[in-house]
Amino acid sequence: MHNFRHSKIIIAYLFGIGLFAANTSCSTQRYLEDGQIFLRDYEIKGLDGPRNQELRSTLKPKPNKRILGIPVQAHFYAYANHGKSNFLKKFLLKRFNDPPVLSDSLQLLQNTENLRLSLINTGYFQAKVSGFRKITNKGANEIYKIDRGAPYKIQNFSIQCESDTLRDAIFDLKADNPQRFPAKNQLYNSSSLNQNRAWLVQQLREQGFYRFGPTFVEYFLDSSYEGKIDIQMVLKAPEIPSYHERYKIKDWQIEIAAPNLLGSNMNNFLEIYRPYPWLTILNKDERLDSGLLIRQFSYRNDLLFSENNLRYTLSKIARLDLFSPGVYEMSANDTLKEINIKLLLNPLPKWNWRAETEISTNSISLFGLNGALNLTRRNAIRLGDLLELKASIGAESQQLSGLSSGGSGLNTLDWGLRSQISIPGIFKPGAFQGLKLTGTERTQYFLNYQRQQRRDFDRNVFKAGLGISGLVHNNTRYEIFPFEITFANTGFLSSDLQQLINSLNDPFLKANFASYVTTGLRGSWSRDRLREKKSDYVRIFLESSGNAITLFNLLNYKNNLRDTLFKIAYFRFLKADVEYRKYLQFSKETTIATRFLGSFGLPLGNQGTLPLEKRAFAGGANSLRAWPVRGLGPGALGNYSTGSLIQFGEIRLEGNLEWRFKISGPLSGAVFVDAGNIWTLNDSSFSGLGNFEWNRFIGDLAINQGVGVRFDVLGFFVFRVDFAIKLRDPAFLPNNRWLIDKWLDQAWKSSLWRTQIQGEQPTTGSYPLFSTVFGINFPF
Repeated sequence: MHNFRHSKIIIAYLFGIGLFAANTSCSTQRYLEDGQIFLRDYEIKGLDGPRNQELRSTLKPKPNKRILGIPVQAHFYAYANHGKSNFLKKFLLKRFNDPPVLSDSLQLLQNTENLRLSLINTGYFQAKVSGFRKITNKGANEIYKIDRGAPYKIQNFSIQCESDTLRDAIFDLKADNPQRFPAKNQLYNSSSLNQNRAWLVQQLREQGFYRFGPTFVEYFLDSSYEGKIDIQMVLKAPEIPSYHERYKIKDWQIEIAAPNLLGSNMNNFLEIYRPYPWLTILNKDERLDSGLLIRQFSYRNDLLFSENNLRYTLSKIARLDLFSPGVYEMSANDTLKEINIKLLLNPLPKWNWRAETEISTNSISLFGLNGALNLTRRNAIRLGDLLELKASIGAESQQLSGLSSGGSGLNTLDWGLRSQISIPGIFKPGAFQGLKLTGTERTQYFLNYQRQQRRDFDRNVFKAGLGISGLVHNNTRYEIFPFEITFANTGFLSSDLQQLINSLNDPFLKANFASYVTTGLRGSWSRDRLREKKSDYVRIFLESSGNAITLFNLLNYKNNLRDTLFKIAYFRFLKADVEYRKYLQFSKETTIATRFLGSFGLPLGNQGTLPLEKRAFAGGANSLRAWPVRGLGPGALGNYSTGSLIQFGEIRLEGNLEWRFKISGPLSGAVFVDAGNIWTLNDSSFSGLGNFEWNRFIGDLAINQGVGVRFDVLGFFVFRVDFAIKLRDPAFLPNNRWLIDKWLDQAWKSSLWRTQIQGEQPTTGSYPLFSTVFGINFPF
């Protein structure tokens, strides 16, 4: 019945669109002034396929934008400017302020000539193009007829150059890269010649030809033969002969924190050292590892000038994150063919701090407040390092179990301290240089402490380790942590929680609150192209835990393998996470953002589950926003009676879709849909309702929708408020999971819903249908 009603609404909507289209398609022209002709579209005859589309894209102006084939923008603008003004017309002018695109006879002639020249530039020297307009009461279609004629192909290609050094270099390039040069029987194309010129200049400047530029390269064409063309590349002789010779680096001077590039008194510098005869480093700032800057240079032993090596060296110095972008000047001695470079590096601030906050609430009075303070120190131990200190604290008002659920306020406190030092290179600056890595490698040493306090229990987690990170390409990063050790200790369990654990008799729930120690190996690979044309992001994370302790036990206990170390339990498991994002940019002000998350953990040891800190959870400001953090699942279970103790799992699947659009100034909006859930693998509690099953996991998906408002705070961060409402809740019996028809049912929301919950049924409370989330920056 619901589906039939929805179908009627959709049919009526489409019918209305059809009537609107029929009216609009013939209306725009009649609102224009006398002599103005509405441009409907372009048409090119005589060409098909990609070439037709390519030439069509060069025509100007661009045709009127259409929605479902209708020039809505142009029509509303023309209507609003026609006749007497009223409230509706003022509104339309404010919203649709781009005038219609008109057909112009002079532009028609210009387009005709541009098409002809474009064909000539691609080898059709005898091309003919005629353009005319077909005018109706709806506007004009501009039509261009093309007769290309026979194409001209390359017959001979030759190179003329007076400099022996330059000519030999060009012929070597031609022998190694024949596809880069014009070849016999190729169709003539002027753009390919321009590309050849640009590539040739770049390659020669890489081989030391410092003074060489595009003005030295000219092409002469001979098309006197029918369908054939001869091309001669001429390297123009310069006024100064050395301009066609190779230059070398004679002196490179780096000044750190010097006032200008005009030179300074060397006695005023803190450090002065000359690692090579051609390189001098003068440091007026605090001391720095002497070899750190040397290892950023990418020059060959012959010291030939290379523009790419120059840029690459500067980029590697910038990636150290110690200096602002360097200012440099170059001077050349054309007689000796030598180059001097002076580079000024201004240190970035040594200390930096950043604060972060997040607020969340929902309709069942769950309230959360989280904050963090980050402090960084550059070059703390004089190795070009970055020391990061972070203190975080979070408080939530959550449902609790048993008698301890009495009271209100922020009853959950989570705080932690994190310290990490990141050093350029692998383990230390300069190590493993012979491996010819990218030079972006950094080693991270970290030590973390986190404490969670709530009325049911408190827990302490210590973690330490080291890892290596670096760039594969500009947008592709990897991290490898070969050593990581974790110790978690549950210091307190309330009598109510202990009673609940005993009554459920769930070994997995017991394992969640056990003290444990474990070692791990983890790595990740990510590619971030969200700010590029492809607009996507991929991250793959893999983790293995317990291997080192397992080996230790094998050596000590031989065949009697135990999942304990010094009588403390430890976990063995494999875990994999995948995240994919894709942004669809329709305009500067409209974006469709999508995200998919997948997580899978496989327990291997006697514990039969993952440690609490490694289990998956869902809900919150960056997940399914109609559910609180750790408030969803697992599977068909809910969080409406026992609190959040059971709402962890080994599997997580989640998808998000968000339409982001500009409202006015710094204010923008969003419409979103979130879907997903978490699952356990082999939990016997509640008849296995939380377990992942292939034949039912689709039915276990939770879905919410909502709207949001974002405010850009001076370009520093985005403050957002999201209002979410549940569409589908898998905690209900299968036939009652869709909630759309219950949104306005007060009796159901106040009491009847409790009889339809799977697992343990709540005894009091209204159904938490809505959620309001406050956050900083976008959710993904």
